[in-house]
Amino acid sequence: MPAFRLRLQVKAGLTGYAQVYGKYNTDPYEKLEFDLLYINHMGVLTDLQLMFATFAILFLPESTEGIEEGRTAALDEEELEK
Repeated sequence: MPAFRLRLQVKAGLTGYAQVYGKYNTDPYEKLEFDLLYINHMGVLTDLQLMFATFAILFLPESTEGIEEGRTAALDEEELEK
């Protein structure tokens, strides 16, 4: 995964897109895509949104489920391009 080195240039945190929007069975490549998405949208507003989303998923039981049947990824291609 050539883009993996970009992931190492960002300080590790407690949460991220993979933890909020990924599911239990999100594969490592997709987790890397989530991290790269964060790197492209880094900022205080993004961090605040992730913190609130992290707090919210603590109370949503579906956050521990796998991805929906028939889907191969937690995010669609359109969502990754935003």
